Amino acid sequence: MVKHYLFPFLFIAMFFACKSNAPVKPTPLSEASTSPNSCRIEATVIEILPISSSDTADVCFWYPCQARVHIDKIIQCGHSIALIADEQDEMILHFVYSLQATAEAIPKLQPSYPGLKKGTRFVALVEQRIALGDKNRFLVYDYRIIQ
Repeated sequence: MVKHYLFPFLFIAMFFACKSNAPVKPTPLSEASTSPNSCRIEATVIEILPISSSDTADVCFWYPCQARVHIDKIIQCGHSIALIADEQDEMILHFVYSLQATAEAIPKLQPSYPGLKKGTRFVALVEQRIALGDKNRFLVYDYRIIQ
């Protein structure tokens, strides 16, 4: 009698134990949803600001990390963000992995980023952080260049 129940049980267990080992593809930036404190924007680099970090362990000590950008389009914003700028405004963004190509600045970082220069158009997920003195800081962890 145990044999009659053992085969269906093993079959069901094997069915649920098997799962796909297909690689997970990251969601393209253009399709990624925003978190409550972030916006997806299209922008153009107007000016790369000078290096301001004094910490030699920080990538921003070696490469510029801040840029003044022109906001070309606000694509989507999370419900908790208080974005100060509107489309066609300028704002300063802090690029966490620097404005340098990450293949040079942080070789082991995946995915890698191509770097940005003055005049480059890009789409980015911009995260808002509250800083001391009731100021906002806008961080970019992920971007891609657009034509």
